[in-house]
Amino acid sequence: MKRKRQIIVGDIHGELEGFREILCNAGLIDGKDNWSGGNSILIQTGDVIDRGPCSREAVGLLRKL
Repeated sequence: MKRKRQIIVGDIHGELEGFREILCNAGLIDGKDNWSGGNSILIQTGDVIDRGPCSREAVGLLRKL
């Protein structure tokens, strides 16, 4: 059985643009924030909100995915 690709991201802290860049470079999202990772698994650890300017938007993107 082929193992699914796992991408692990920690501590977003509301830094939406950096988070998008990571997801895009990993091939998980397209230019419109739509899932393009096929059967890959995104594992998010740590804080999504706090400190950064776009906490709500970061949560929104995760929920969308």
